[in-house]
Amino acid sequence: MKQMKFFALVLTFLMGVSLTSCIDEGESSTAAGSIVKVVNYMGTVHFEGANGIKYYPTTASLATVESTYKFSTSSKVAYIYFSSAVANTSSTGQTTDSYTVELTYAVSLDSKTEMPSARGASNDSVSTAPIITLTAGGSNNVFMMDKQLVLGATYYTSKLHYFTLVYYPEETTATSSELNLYLRHNSKGDTSKDATSYDYVMSNLAFMPLYYKAFDLSQIIYDFQMNTGKTTFTINVETQESSMGIILDDATTKKYTLTYKEE
Repeated sequence: MKQMKFFALVLTFLMGVSLTSCIDEGESSTAAGSIVKVVNYMGTVHFEGANGIKYYPTTASLATVESTYKFSTSSKVAYIYFSSAVANTSSTGQTTDSYTVELTYAVSLDSKTEMPSARGASNDSVSTAPIITLTAGGSNNVFMMDKQLVLGATYYTSKLHYFTLVYYPEETTATSSELNLYLRHNSKGDTSKDATSYDYVMSNLAFMPLYYKAFDLSQIIYDFQMNTGKTTFTINVETQESSMGIILDDATTKKYTLTYKEE
């Protein structure tokens, strides 16, 4: 199967390394990885996992991944991998839910959102191919990290595809209780069925950006709340799916639902 040039260097670097899930609270760890929010406050960067754990990279390791992998600290959501993590302690010696980590890899998972004034507007987006599913292991792989929506999309691929999440403000009224989003998939003419994005990421977690996509919903949520006054509401993500995976005419519409609550 074809390999994306961008990931070839990453695969070479990680070859032979056993990647694991994020570490448990209160434990020091060796190699591990996590999907995280990127927090960049006045030039100081740290990462926050969905479980609330904070990761503080050493200055040198952050500089290395910025240089080697062109990682941008202006990213909203990223996948990070670190070779070691040391639990931080408070001034009284108590273990905290934060760690100092030696980064060895970091990559943005950010994808594009659009808010067209109407369907068919110049900034509207349409799909050129379906996906297979947003489920993994029998569960929906769609979740929120603050105002960032993260999803795991399985689709056939042999090169980089484009994903856009579309919100039509005209669909929201004062009485709306559901925020509707539409996932658009542009395959860039890719017709290969040799492997899926899920196959890639299961073979090596360096392929996370193929499978996981993150969308900043800050402006979308703001628009919805300004029109409805609601702080708790349902978010629907509509997809076009086909087990055959590459022909849009064969696709059926599926809806994934989650609840958003303002913290």
